[in-house]
Amino acid sequence: DTPIGDIDIDNGTIEFIDRMTGSTHRATHISGTVQWPTPTAKVSASLSAVMNGEKVEGTIACDEPLMLFSGKNSVIQTSFNSPLLTFSFNGTANTSPHPFAAGHLQLTAKSFPALWAWSSGEALPAARSGTASIDTGVTLTAGMLKMDNLSLSLDGASATGVLDVGWKRASGPHVDGTLGFDRLDLSALAASFIP
Repeated sequence: DTPIGDIDIDNGTIEFIDRMTGSTHRATHISGTVQWPTPTAKVSASLSAVMNGEKVEGTIACDEPLMLFSGKNSVIQTSFNSPLLTFSFNGTANTSPHPFAAGHLQLTAKSFPALWAWSSGEALPAARSGTASIDTGVTLTAGMLKMDNLSLSLDGASATGVLDVGWKRASGPHVDGTLGFDRLDLSALAASFIP
């Protein structure tokens, strides 16, 4: 194999422009390392940055990067950590014109209103209600997200079950599934989660 080696990033900056809303987001102080010894070897990356005033860290590893880049399935592991949002995914994915991913997903939002404000570049609210967490087996295909063996927590209310989220350009999104809650106060949830 032709050796590739490591790529070190020190104090970089990336600017994201949302042309639909006109908003601009910047990731600054980007630092980390991408390790790819040879084209057929495992590739891994570990990066940190500052986004909208909060430090974030992310990792990704792919067992067969050439398979992934050519649109075929490969095992991947990825994680993201910040004061407001953490998630990890361990499974199989591809980057074909008909993308697919299947594996184990864990996600925790410390405060949904604060996460919404942070992602929009707005000032964070003083109150930090609206926690949410997901632990599930997930399958993602074009237009459909399936969550099996789902454990869901919304501000202390816990539920288990299955959930399918679909979206079509013509008809819009739709949600199907069955969730069993230990308790549920809809008015309290709405007050906690709607920014």
